[in-house]
Order: sequence, then C-alpha cells, then structure tokens
Amino acid sequence: MLEEEIVARRSFWRRQRQKEEEVTQVEHKLALTLITDVDSVTVKSVSKALEEIDSGSTVLAEAGKREVQRRGAAEHEYSSVLPPEVIAVLTDCDARECEMEEGHIAAHVKFADAVRKFFNKLQQEEKKFKEKMEQISGKSAEEFSR
Repeated sequence: MLEEEIVARRSFWRRQRQKEEEVTQVEHKLALTLITDVDSVTVKSVSKALEEIDSGSTVLAEAGKREVQRRGAAEHEYSSVLPPEVIAVLTDCDARECEMEEGHIAAHVKFADAVRKFFNKLQQEEKKFKEKMEQISGKSAEEFSR
C-alpha cells in the first residue's frame, strides 16, 4: 500500500512539474517580449499568452485539489490497515506541501494580473498619444489651410 502511495505521489508531482514548466515558459517568453521587443507586441499575442497562463494555473489548481482528495481517501483507507504512527509520518508534510503548491499557483496568477495591468496601462497611454497626435495634426491642417 505504501509503495502504491509513493508511486501515486511521484506521478502527481511529475505531472505537476511538467505543467508548471509549461506555464513558466509561457511567462518567460511573454516577459522577454515585453522587455526587449515592446514594439512587436500585439493585443492578440498578449491575450493568448495570458489565456495560456490562466488555463495552466487553473489546471494546476484543479490537479492539486484532486490530489488532496485522493490523499484524503487514501489516508482513510490506510487508517484501517496501518498503525497511526505510520500514517502520521506519511501525512506529516501534506498540509505544508499543499500550502506551498497554492503559493506557487498564486504566483502564476499574480504574474498574469501584473502583465494585464501593465499592458492595459500601455494601451491607455497609446490611446492618449494617438488622440494628442490627432489634435496636433488637426490644428496643423487648419493652420496650413489658412
């Protein structure tokens, strides 16, 4: 039973790490683009990257919840077979592990929110700039026509 539990936990963490790596790569690519090549950034590319980050974060959170449920059911099953000391050792760090995983997922969500705020601010500034340019070009056209 303990070997099966170890296999289940390892496979969960292998899948989690793989998905976390995918989300982190999307974040890294987006951050590099925003830092080094802002001129080529489009609303569509940023929206797509943010959607990928959001969906990845959601998948990570859902997988974490399923793992907590699986562990709870397994713990209930083990309690009828294994001594309490063994179960205590097995579940000793589960709460801390869950807390750390939630913090990691929150960091992905926070990154996406920060990018949204930054990009919205850029869009507002660009809109103001275009309006100002239209005002200036409108005045220049009036003065030229006189």
